[in-house]
Amino acid sequence: MTDQPTMTCADVDEALLEYLEETLDRPSRGRVDEHVASCLRCGAIMRDLGTIRSEAARLPELAPSRELWPEIAARIEPAVLPLAVRPKREVPRTWIPALAAAAAVLVVATAGVTYLATSRSLVPAAARVAAAPQPVSAPENATAEAAPGTGAQSVAQQSPASVEADVTPHWFGKRV
Repeated sequence: MTDQPTMTCADVDEALLEYLEETLDRPSRGRVDEHVASCLRCGAIMRDLGTIRSEAARLPELAPSRELWPEIAARIEPAVLPLAVRPKREVPRTWIPALAAAAAVLVVATAGVTYLATSRSLVPAAARVAAAPQPVSAPENATAEAAPGTGAQSVAQQSPASVEADVTPHWFGKRV
């Protein structure tokens, strides 16, 4: 028995070309022969290849009746076509102002929708009244009441219902 491990079918497949061309070193060739003798698959492959080689050797040598290379070269050589200079065609660019106008409209619409969505809070009115800042006390020299007949009241004199009405959001001009 040899010191080298036995070959597998994959090893024989890798060494097959060198084996058939007889360029495989002697120890490896012996290992391939051992495996082929013990493996049905590899033995069948070697018998088939041997049959193909012997039948191919019996075929007559064929020589072309004339020199074929010039015709083959002419067929595979790429054809060189002259590039014609095309006249530069002016493309009408009438669509550019329309595209710019559409982009401007889109920007304005997006900005408006974003402003409307962020400027109005969806917090209930009661929560906003509770979170409303406390009224600032009037300066000492100011009077507690506004001038009569103006209809104006100080924040401290307003009723809670009127304060709530002032902070209620107006959606499209209607109170909710």
